[in-house]
Order: sequence, then C-alpha cells, then structure tokens
Amino acid sequence: MSIETVTFVAVGGKRFHYIWLRDHCLCSACHYPESFQKLYDVSQHGAPAAPLSVEEIEGELHILWDEDPPHRSIFPIDWLHRHAYDPSPAPELGHERLLWDKAQLETTSVTWTDAQSRDFDAWAEQLLTLGFTVLRHLTLDALHTLLDSIGPRHRTEYGDNPARVKPIPGSTDLSLSAAGYALPPHTDGSYRQGENLLQYLYACENTTAGGESIVVDGFRVAREVRRSHPEAFRLLTKTPVQFRQFDSHIGYFLCHPTPIIRLDCTGDFEAVYFSHKNSSWHLPFDRMEPFYQAYCTFARYLHDPAYQYRIRLDSGDCLLTQNARVLHGRTAYEPQTGYRELEAGYISWIYVRGRRDYPHFQA
Repeated sequence: MSIETVTFVAVGGKRFHYIWLRDHCLCSACHYPESFQKLYDVSQHGAPAAPLSVEEIEGELHILWDEDPPHRSIFPIDWLHRHAYDPSPAPELGHERLLWDKAQLETTSVTWTDAQSRDFDAWAEQLLTLGFTVLRHLTLDALHTLLDSIGPRHRTEYGDNPARVKPIPGSTDLSLSAAGYALPPHTDGSYRQGENLLQYLYACENTTAGGESIVVDGFRVAREVRRSHPEAFRLLTKTPVQFRQFDSHIGYFLCHPTPIIRLDCTGDFEAVYFSHKNSSWHLPFDRMEPFYQAYCTFARYLHDPAYQYRIRLDSGDCLLTQNARVLHGRTAYEPQTGYRELEAGYISWIYVRGRRDYPHFQA
C-alpha cells in the first residue's frame, strides 16, 4: 500500500485523512468500548497526525503513528468501508420518509398494529416513515407502560399530568367545547420554542357519531407548495410568524417566533408549525398582503380533503404523530349520541428515534 500524500491514505478506493484516522483510533486507550465515546482528544496535540508506517494486513489497516512513544491503530477494512466519507458520508441510520396524501395511503392499504402483537419494529418504522401510526386495542395502563419504555413524558406548562380532551360546558377552548365543534388541522405547542415531539391521543371512550381524527402530512403539503408556488414557499420559509398562548389560569404568556415551514441546513424539511388560533404576525405594510396570500395558499392545501386522512379512533385506540411534521384535527361530532374523551400527551421525538435506532447502531 502506498501513501498517496502526507495527509491521507486510500483504502479500497476510498480516501481517509490521517487526522480522521488518528481521531477514530479504536484501541481501548483512545476509544471507550462501552459507549463508543472518544478518550483521545486530537485537538490537544499540536503536530498534525503523521504515520511512521501504514500496512494492510489480513483485512486490517495498521498505522504506526509518529508520536512519543509511537502509537499503533488497527482498523478492520470493513469498518473503514462502513464509515467512508469519500466523496461524502452515507446517511447515519437514515429513515426513508414517505410524503403522503389520502390517495397514496389508501392505495398502499396501510394497516395498523394491534397492541397485543407487541410488534414495536412494525409500528415504530411506520411512525418514522409516515410521521404517524395507530395502535389498536390498548388499555390505558398498557399505553403508559409502552410510553415509559420509550422515554420520559414531556412536561408542559400544565404540569406532568396528561391532558384530557373531553366536553366541558362553558369552556373557552374549542377542543373542549361541549358542542363538539370540528378542529382544523394544526400542530400542538407551536407557541413553545423549538419542540419536536411525539404526540399521543388515546381514546379513553369514543361512542359518539362523528369525531373522526384527521391527519395531514405537513411535509407533503410543503413539497407541493415548493413545486407549484415558489414565491409563497419562499415567504413561508423566511418570514417569522408569532405563535402565542395567553393563559390567565396558570399565569403564562408564551410566544415562539418561527417560519411556518422550517428547513434544515441541507434545505430539507425540518418542521412545520401551524395553528391558526395561535398565530399572529407583525410585518411592514408592503409585506403583509403578500404573506397573507402565501399563508392562505398553504392553508388551502391543509383543508383540501385530498391531503387529509381520516381515522376513527374507537375506545382503546391510540394515534401517535410526529407533531413537527403531521398536523392533526377532528371532524365535528354529535355530543348527544354518546361520549368522547381522549388522553393527550407528549414524548421528545429524539427518544423515539433513539429507541428505534438502538438495535441497528454500528459503531
């Protein structure tokens, strides 16, 4: 094997910088095997990493480093191939997202997991792919046990207890109205700073006529707006909107300024924030009307039945959604025909990803 330059070596057609190799030494003095955390800190060594010798021996790359005393690193060739970054790294535990509309889900014949099967991989993969899933035939105790096995439940300004969504006479919140009003698609907690949460809605009892749950893929809608209305998309990704919540009962005024569509550093969709009842914006006169036009364009997609998937949650069913992607709502229901009560709560989305990825991680 030849060293092609003083800064990197080629192995199996892939280039690796010497500083990267020194930083990723797998020996127990440099690398804590129990958690794959680094012990050696390359930034604390002034001289650039340089080899005294580089050899490929029986499927391993051996490097003797020019240090005092010399240090040896051994890398299995298959490990190097898995971690190659030439010309760019492979996605780390990536999950393919399916951006869906109603017809696509109906054509795919999506089925939901019966909780008795305990098939975590099936429903977790569906949740990561679609941004939502449904678990059937759960007791409330079994749901709480399942949630606690994923991660700690997310505390809100209302405390640790999960919320109950049920008709309350005289309530000022539409979701708790005794009249059973429809709720348009929205994301929860848009007025809180930067939360990416798994939301659960569990049907403790649902015997009313109507009251179907509605889900909309906010990323699919964002893609349609990007393709068909580029100027509206630009405004929705560049213009901060104030999402606000004033609660006189618990003494909070919360405000989160953010674009409705948030992109990550690669330009891909990171989050959608949308709650008409909580939204406000402070814009100069000449920008106000164009923004309203962009906002209404986005909202019309959300209200279009072609993008809405409806699910009847019977007693014991649970809807799980990635709140920063999938908007949820409900159709109107008839309170006089029965009773409808849901339990709602949250877990940080990072725990869902972490629990699902744990068996598949390769250091």
